[in-house]
This record gives sequence, structure tokens and C-alpha cells, in this order.
Amino acid sequence: MPETHGADNGSVGLEVACAIPGEEPQHSVNYITVTAPDTLAAGEKAELRVTLQSKAATPRDLAAREVTAELKLTVEGGGESTVLTVTGLTNPQDIPLGGQVLLESGTATFNPSRAGTYTFTPGDHVVVTSDHPVDCTVTGGSAVAARTEVR
Repeated sequence: MPETHGADNGSVGLEVACAIPGEEPQHSVNYITVTAPDTLAAGEKAELRVTLQSKAATPRDLAAREVTAELKLTVEGGGESTVLTVTGLTNPQDIPLGGQVLLESGTATFNPSRAGTYTFTPGDHVVVTSDHPVDCTVTGGSAVAARTEVR
């Protein structure tokens, strides 16, 4: 059984340009938290948990589970590099006008085939409300949010 709350798990701030189709991008920071196992055996699967919080204020009231998102997560290690898609991100509670969007329950499955230190770096994402999608592109680079040692 993998151990799951390592010291390297944490939040990173992503400088992003987020745009509604047909509009100019707005620059902001979104905070991504990745929780990954500290250690894992090669060939063993683990579920990564991800949250996303925007720094920008919402322009209207949003009902619980009205907002969803998908996020790209780059995994590197053991001589491998791949991009996972995090799904299931949603707001568990209502968000009032002017509040920050907090999306929880995002998951992706990690299944390393080789030993080594693996890193998880969040990237571009799409946030969808009942009104429209919002494409968020990383503009300021990204940082490693978590690490797993695969043996």
C-alpha cells in the first residue's frame, strides 16, 4: 500500500492567461495542489489527488458542482515522461459573487513501470461553467508540485 502524504506534496502557483473563447486573456494565478504517494513499487498503480484554486474573483454566483475542470499534469522520472489528464475537478460548495473558485476531487492514475524519482508538474487547464469554457494557459512556467520515489 503506498504512503500518501509526503513532505514534497504541495501547492504551486501557476501564472496563467485565462480566456473565454473570442475574448482577450486575463492574467492571474491559479494554485494547484497535487497529492501523490511518497513511495510506490514499480508497476503499482496510485491515484493522484488534485485541487485547483483561482486567485481571480468569480463574476457571478456559482452553484455547487457548476464548475468543472480538466488539467494536464506532466510526469517525469525513471527515464519516462508522460502527460496525464486530471479529471473530476469540481466545486463542492456554492461560490458567491466575488469569491475564489476552489475545485476539488480531481484525480489521475499514476502507474510507473521503472524505478526512480518521479515528479508531477501541473500545466494548462480548461475550466468550464454553465456559461462557457475558460482556457487557461501557463505563461510563467510551472514548478514541481509533488514527488514519488518508485522502487
